[in-house]
Amino acid sequence: MNSERGRPAVLLHDAVLRYAQHSGVEGIEVSLSLSRENAIAVAMVVRKDDRG
Repeated sequence: MNSERGRPAVLLHDAVLRYAQHSGVEGIEVSLSLSRENAIAVAMVVRKDDRG
């Protein structure tokens, strides 16, 4: 994977982890092996949980 294609995935995964930590979600593990779609799904679940 070249760096141009890989960098957005890294930023997306970092954002998911930061959001989860900021929201107090513990035990979430997001691997760089996740696809972009799975990372977005994780972010959506975290947001849904955060809203109660």
